[in-house]
Amino acid sequence: MTTTELLRALRKRGWVIILATALCSGLATFITLSRTPQFTSTTQLFVSAQTPDGVDPNGAYAGGLFTQERVQSYVQLARSPKVTHPVIRDLGLDLSPQELADKIEASAPENTVLLDISVRDASATQARTLANRVASELIDLIGRLESPRSAHSDKAPVRVSVSSPAAVPTSASSPNKPRDIAVGVLLGVALGIALALALDRLDTTVKALEPADTDALGATPLGEVPRDRDDVRAIAEEKVLGGTARGEAIRQVRTNLRFLSVDAPPSCIMVTSPAAGDGKTTTAVALAAAFAEAGQSVILADADLRRSSMSTYLGLESQTRGITTVLLGSVSLAEALVPWDSEGHVRILQAGPPAPNPAELIASDRLKALVAELRELADVVVIDAPPVLPVADAVVLATQVDAAIIVLRHGKTRRADLHRTITALSQVNSRVIGAALNMTPPRTARYY
Repeated sequence: MTTTELLRALRKRGWVIILATALCSGLATFITLSRTPQFTSTTQLFVSAQTPDGVDPNGAYAGGLFTQERVQSYVQLARSPKVTHPVIRDLGLDLSPQELADKIEASAPENTVLLDISVRDASATQARTLANRVASELIDLIGRLESPRSAHSDKAPVRVSVSSPAAVPTSASSPNKPRDIAVGVLLGVALGIALALALDRLDTTVKALEPADTDALGATPLGEVPRDRDDVRAIAEEKVLGGTARGEAIRQVRTNLRFLSVDAPPSCIMVTSPAAGDGKTTTAVALAAAFAEAGQSVILADADLRRSSMSTYLGLESQTRGITTVLLGSVSLAEALVPWDSEGHVRILQAGPPAPNPAELIASDRLKALVAELRELADVVVIDAPPVLPVADAVVLATQVDAAIIVLRHGKTRRADLHRTITALSQVNSRVIGAALNMTPPRTARYY
């Protein structure tokens, strides 16, 4: 993934990062505020070596090494039952030796003869009392363990004294609210970025036509048509393209169709999509209005004989006449064509009453003859076909038109469905002239 793709993925799913950050920081804040404050009091002991005759060799090199080795052992003794049990007994604590040991932390700074003993407790006063008491018991224990057993010496090899007694802490040592909340925020950001990238990898819907899609199409993408519900309704009601971003995008699609085949521009165009709900009908209507705007006569035919929606979208009153009635010979094509605009640039051929055998009608020779007749009556014929993947109607119809346009829905059409659609149309040697990405998020202001 390139840096540009990474930034695009993070920008596209910024809400995931914001949500994860809010949740983690909120959880960290809740846990931090719900924890009981703990106070830590520390006392420091000084360990010195002494010779049997009472001379203090504390400044000697050998004495220093001796005491440093001893201090490391005393660190382990600070949490032993021989220290904790007397403390519990003398102070009357309702704790077990192990529970008190969990409150004690002993350490010896490297290359020193100092021993730090810290005790943590919910009470600041109790923390100081425990720290001083543990230090006292540890000194007594060391004195007993280091007492000479030889009759020739009455001096212990070490002497332990308190160099810094414990004091009452003025502030809690934990929880560290600023640090814990900051950690929660950082974890939330990291988690949000990871989730955003994972969702981007798992999301296989089409949000932009990539080079692999263009190679599969065998043509240049026709354009991106932004989402604009008001403009969609306006085109159906006013029968013309407005000066909107969507209207300009449709004009761009029309222009691309012309320049993709300058010598032999397609006069009969089928508009289809991989699945229902991709916006093929609204795109077909808008494209017909765009051709009419350029001064061409247009016939807009509704060949979706299973789930026709064009009549409802355009507000046409009757479905008693259409493709099915023309194919069955009930009415003539001239009687079935309905003028859409007042100038007569666009005429509508509805689907007609539902037929029990739409697949057979689509594959019939009568439909081929009907398409040929439509070509003679208009400069451009735009056919709204059924989606490709649910039924085979569009694949059959694609063999009778000059070119097919695939309408994809931004964020809904899966890339695998696009490739399946292209494969199905290419198997019948249909000419897929390009794809239009529909309902893209508005990126620019309305055209002025």
